[in-house]
Amino acid sequence: EGPIFGARAGRAAAALAGEPHSASDSAPFEARLSRWRARLGRGGGAPPAALIGRLQAACWDGIGPARTGEGLARFVAVLERLRREASDAPVAPEALWNQSFIDSVELENMLDAAQAVARSALARERSLGAHVRLDSGRAPLFAGAPRSVSVRRDAAGGLTVRPTPRPKTPWRRLLPYLVQDRKRKLWLKLLRLLPAAAQDRILEKRYRATMGEIPAPARARGA
Repeated sequence: EGPIFGARAGRAAAALAGEPHSASDSAPFEARLSRWRARLGRGGGAPPAALIGRLQAACWDGIGPARTGEGLARFVAVLERLRREASDAPVAPEALWNQSFIDSVELENMLDAAQAVARSALARERSLGAHVRLDSGRAPLFAGAPRSVSVRRDAAGGLTVRPTPRPKTPWRRLLPYLVQDRKRKLWLKLLRLLPAAAQDRILEKRYRATMGEIPAPARARGA
């Protein structure tokens, strides 16, 4: 996911950078830049890298493959504590290359993503697809109108969670998907039986096929 979405974000940013912009377009950027600069040289308690480790462990327990309503509620409380600590985590004053600043920004993004996942998971009380709730049954595949759960940030900075209706998947599309899903799971089981080096080669080939080849000049510059 990291390489795939990183490549997509990079291409979109490059396309946007080539478009004409007026001086007024920089106002939101300057406001955000001032906010980031104010973080440099900040003192505090636990470093951002340590908080990231605690968040990752809490995510596995709270919003991992199998969840419960009680566990999700505990996880939300943990997120609130981590967010308070993150607001005061120490950041070195350097501006050229500052790993603690990078960790601080990454931690803030991770907290936002984890909160969105937890809120949406609380809104869907039954298991569906890869979303497994241990304290309730599985949602019937063909019962009722299908819906997704969307999470949006409101004007006050909070998260708004709401169900979003979506059209039913036609049978002629659903059946091939189910067959392909079985094949995919079988392929993954076989992949796990291979040596680690062979797994790496196969997965790298898949990533490259998904992202597309990097142009030669870009490779040269990166080298």
